[in-house]
Amino acid sequence: MGGHHSHNSKIGALIHDNLITEKLGRSSSDCVQFDDWAFLTGKFNYKLASVHIWSDSKYITGIQSIYDIDGGKLSPGCHLGATTDKKVTLNLGDDEFIVRVYVRSGDWIDAIRLETNKGNFIEVGGKGGELTLFDVPQGFQFIAFAGETQKHLQSLQIKYDKIW
Repeated sequence: MGGHHSHNSKIGALIHDNLITEKLGRSSSDCVQFDDWAFLTGKFNYKLASVHIWSDSKYITGIQSIYDIDGGKLSPGCHLGATTDKKVTLNLGDDEFIVRVYVRSGDWIDAIRLETNKGNFIEVGGKGGELTLFDVPQGFQFIAFAGETQKHLQSLQIKYDKIW
């Protein structure tokens, strides 16, 4: 997944009217839905401060965003399917933003790589699924995650917005 565009990754679609990526993974009726963007709606002076991602050896099992909001740290919650041992955290500096995301997915989310404008990254999960690359337009950042959990992270969409 690492480095530059790998020739076997597909470019993920950005739904620019809604500032959200296409949905990866598959929904099922017994999933628990989450939408961190809904948590941010109506809030101001916020910045994504860190992202925690949980995994087992093959799949992503959970995700949590922490925001700096008006000087405090707040989270919309931990979206966790099965609890697992492995947790990886990306901490973002003051002028650091997530600008590229690689996702491996099939019936659920196999792996995630988050990359920042400063060249920092985390990569977690397994090797299965199809690789999709999301690049935000210039001047934008990935800001919030939405999706569904079951035993694993079942589906994922990523909201993006202007850097202000």
